[in-house]
Amino acid sequence: LSRLRSISKHFHRLCTEQLNRGYFQLEIIVHDLQKQIKTKLPRRESERHKHPLSTKFDIISSLDSRIQWLKLTFGSSIQNSLCCFYPGRLLDEIYSVLNHLKTQQSFTNPRTLLQETRDMSSMAIEHFREHIEPKLQQTRFASLTNLRNNLSTFSSNNNTTTNSNTFVCHHYKRSTNVILRRQISTLNSRIYKQNVIVKSQKYQMKHYKQLLYTRTKIFNKSSST
Repeated sequence: LSRLRSISKHFHRLCTEQLNRGYFQLEIIVHDLQKQIKTKLPRRESERHKHPLSTKFDIISSLDSRIQWLKLTFGSSIQNSLCCFYPGRLLDEIYSVLNHLKTQQSFTNPRTLLQETRDMSSMAIEHFREHIEPKLQQTRFASLTNLRNNLSTFSSNNNTTTNSNTFVCHHYKRSTNVILRRQISTLNSRIYKQNVIVKSQKYQMKHYKQLLYTRTKIFNKSSST
């Protein structure tokens, strides 16, 4: 789909809608699957680590963290219709992992299951920040400059009365204020998403520490016997 966008404007619009739809559905599917697994796990941490679904829950939690990083990177630009979620192969890989999680109950090597997703998501984030994000910032700056020039031209052509100049200044300030408010809103949204990711990482750290403690305790008991 990402490559088909270059065929025509019509294909670009259709493929963009499909890519964005797949991207937005990811978070919903992952959260639903996470809730389903969590309801089947025991409440106690010590019992949860021994449960057969513990490994699957760890995998889905790691996948959710990756999706949150992608959302932090691409989210605001997609919501503002500046770009679409163009890494189509990454979407295919994540949905492939989700199909494995839905159909399989045991996993011999969980790290290899997410290795391709980690590599591709890191490459997508790096590519966006190095190549796409600077161009989007230039586009925003150019649109703001054009708006200012157009307003200046309008002001010079209508400077016969004081009231018209006052109106132009007020209109220009209002327009720039709208742009600034949008940028502030985008920054606040990024901060909020960053906090969500930090909380998720803290939860995973606590989970893994408890898992390490439990396994060490079991190992010490077996060694003593």
